[in-house]
Amino acid sequence: MQPASPEERLARLERLVERMSGDMFALRQEVAQVRAGAAPGPAMGRQQATAPTGAPAREQATAPTGAPAREQAAAPRTGPEPIPAAAPTTAFGRGQALRDFKAAGARGGNASAASVEDATSDDRRDGEAGRRGPDFSIHSHWTADGVEKAAGRYGMLALATITGLAAVGTFISWAAARVEIGPEAQVGIGVLVALALAVAGIRLLPRERSFGGVLLGLALAVTHVCAWGAGPAVLDLVPAGVALSLALVASAALGVFAHREDDEPLWCAGFGGAAIAPFVTTDGRGSAVLLALYGGLVMLAGCWALRGREWSIAGRVLAVVGALYTGGLLAAGERENGPALAMGLAMGVATLGVLPFAGEGMRRSRLRAFGILAAIAALAALDIRDPQLVPGSETMIIVVIGASVLLWLWLVDRTAELPAGTLLDGIAGEGSTAWDWVDAAFIPLAFLAALLGIRVGAGWNDAVPAAAIAGASALLAWRRAEGPLRDAAVFTVCAGALLATWSAGELAGEWQLALMSVPAVAFVAANRSLRASTWLPMAALTLIPATSGALSTLGERADFAYTPFLTMPSFTAMAFVAAWVAASLLCAERAKAFRIAAWIAAFVLVHQELSGAISPTVSTLLIISYYAVTAVALVGAGRHFANASLRHVGLVMALVAAAAAGRGAARLDAVWAQIAGYLVTSAFLLGLAWWYRRRGDEPTDTAPQTTVGGMGT
Repeated sequence: MQPASPEERLARLERLVERMSGDMFALRQEVAQVRAGAAPGPAMGRQQATAPTGAPAREQATAPTGAPAREQAAAPRTGPEPIPAAAPTTAFGRGQALRDFKAAGARGGNASAASVEDATSDDRRDGEAGRRGPDFSIHSHWTADGVEKAAGRYGMLALATITGLAAVGTFISWAAARVEIGPEAQVGIGVLVALALAVAGIRLLPRERSFGGVLLGLALAVTHVCAWGAGPAVLDLVPAGVALSLALVASAALGVFAHREDDEPLWCAGFGGAAIAPFVTTDGRGSAVLLALYGGLVMLAGCWALRGREWSIAGRVLAVVGALYTGGLLAAGERENGPALAMGLAMGVATLGVLPFAGEGMRRSRLRAFGILAAIAALAALDIRDPQLVPGSETMIIVVIGASVLLWLWLVDRTAELPAGTLLDGIAGEGSTAWDWVDAAFIPLAFLAALLGIRVGAGWNDAVPAAAIAGASALLAWRRAEGPLRDAAVFTVCAGALLATWSAGELAGEWQLALMSVPAVAFVAANRSLRASTWLPMAALTLIPATSGALSTLGERADFAYTPFLTMPSFTAMAFVAAWVAASLLCAERAKAFRIAAWIAAFVLVHQELSGAISPTVSTLLIISYYAVTAVALVGAGRHFANASLRHVGLVMALVAAAAAGRGAARLDAVWAQIAGYLVTSAFLLGLAWWYRRRGDEPTDTAPQTTVGGMGT
């Protein structure tokens, strides 16, 4: 097949422009219908967009294109198969048209391809985000108009629901304390109010669907208030099981009704009212267990009602209700195991409600909200002032925290293929890898901090939980592809491994610091088989402060009272020097940096060992000799490997050796020691000078150039 001529490529581009112009015209028609208050449908604009070439609507949509060009585009021609003129107006169709346009432009010339580069720059940036590294920027997409609309449509409705239910709850509480009527009559009055609201909602539903649904939701919410008030928390009219059963029936009815009506305000009114029922009918002296059970039933029913619905406001209401119950349970304190109940409630709703019923686009963001609530509850357990207040409460909270973090990591793994989403269904913008770090690093580490803060002992009691979290995170990292989520999981692995090693090192006594070199080398080795951008930084962040601490302990020994290289601080420092060397051998891309760090650590180690060895005279002579030998060794290595940097460092060390000889010898009392110091330094410096002055042995860093005709090549 012969390549298309320039005229054919131009015709193809013109027809693609017509196709995109028709899509733009159809979109304008749909936007106009939405602004007019009508639901977008198969309007005239859509029909015009799919009309055959030459129709009046197409002519109107493509007015800038001249008639001769269209005639030329429609003329029979040879070459590649023509592109259909009609195009679907769906998002996929419009995106496909843009990709076809870009491909045709690339075939037709660079100028045409460049005209759509700006339109696809976002896709390129998304594709390159993983290669550039984690993007922690979070951009909010809220505007003033959006805030006003949300406040007017949902904020006012929420306040109306809360105040209405507060009136009913206050009446029931007031009647229970002062009115001389039986508890049955008090609950009956609440039921009558619920029936009145239901009748009003049913009558209003045909004329005003939105407000009719809200009244029906309020009726079901009042039913929840009555069920809670009839239970042991207020009137003690029925057992707790009966009250919870009534609440469950009302919640199920609310969920079925809201899902069938496909009405988000109805769900928000009914669910929000049902959720706050315990808080408007009691004085805070209720049972924390009963509150957790009631909240779990209401939220699970609400999650079930949200199945198949992409309601962002409803997701935020669900998260706010979760926060409300978490705060209420934490307020109960350790006497009623409030932190443990709060964690159990959050993780239970996330596992049994959000995971099976939330839409794929919102599942991770809603799970994240409940994971954060569970982590907050775990950290709140650190505020337990009297662990003996409730026997076994401390052990129970540790078990609950451990189970929660393992369950959370399982949830992250189950939903890792879904979009990361946002925070609270849109409070913060998408497109940031920070949410992967929140899921796989910050939330698990918050649980780990809580576990280590609630100490039931030392050593293995801290090491085992940290090692368990590190192992679970390692499994998550192994199952995920290279990217931000794996990087975050590896960060948790490193943190857990370091904490486990340090805690277990308490049993090793003086070897505790030296043991920290083991996980650092393991991080570098793990990067060879499980690639992640956090292995090497965590290894360096482990070795640098630990090596500094080990070398500083060398100076804490009494001068001239130890055997060089045979003390416990010496062994610790040697362990970290060996760790740097092992890391440089195992690492590929950062081997030079680890190698330089190993040489620096080794040099400082030997200097510290010799600086206080045996006696002042011997120590000074050893230091002078050490500097001189090091200078010669560096220059020799630089000449052998044709490395100018090593030679330069060697020359600097020679100058330092000369200065040390002059300064050290001046402080020595023995004349023979002064002479020996000067002679040693002089001998090595003369050796260096002889090395550099040898004829035909000049240092070089490159191979000699060959000449052709007397000219270098």
